[in-house]
Amino acid sequence: MRMSVHAQEKWEERVGGPIPSPEELAGMIEESVRIQKPRDLFTPRGFRVRILALYWHPGRGVVLKVDHLRDKVVTVLSPRVAGRL
Repeated sequence: MRMSVHAQEKWEERVGGPIPSPEELAGMIEESVRIQKPRDLFTPRGFRVRILALYWHPGRGVVLKVDHLRDKVVTVLSPRVAGRL
């Protein structure tokens, strides 16, 4: 499991600490609670919209958005973000 550049930047901003290695990310996904399955939706004209999977890791208190087709974490949400919403 890899982490996008965006996710790495957001990890530093929203979580702090070292960015997890690919192995640590894969372990986090395995330990996490899946909130939403990945899906592909199609408009009436056939345009595909990809819905990303969401995983909550209670130990770290983060939500990870994962694009399973690219095997990549694309962003991370944390309680720091919730305060701004």
